[in-house]
Amino acid sequence: MEELIEMTLRERIKYTRIMYGLTQKNVGEALGTSRNYVTMIENGNGGVRASEERLIFILNLIYKLGESKKVGQMESIIKECIKNNIANNKDTE
Repeated sequence: MEELIEMTLRERIKYTRIMYGLTQKNVGEALGTSRNYVTMIENGNGGVRASEERLIFILNLIYKLGESKKVGQMESIIKECIKNNIANNKDTE
């Protein structure tokens, strides 16, 4: 009988990122944040608090980046995310 392994969202973020061969820098760029932020999210330290909704958003972004990497489109997806991050920041100013 297989043993069920439960993972937290933070662990799933790290695991999925590694399985897709993405760097923390790739994810940070797409989020409009730093590699350091991604490290703190994955490890749950550094005083970074993130809602479950935010963690799910990050996990879904990693799936999107990973799948786009498979077909050679990751850089264009990161550029699109950066563009959207800049537009969203202008909307809140």
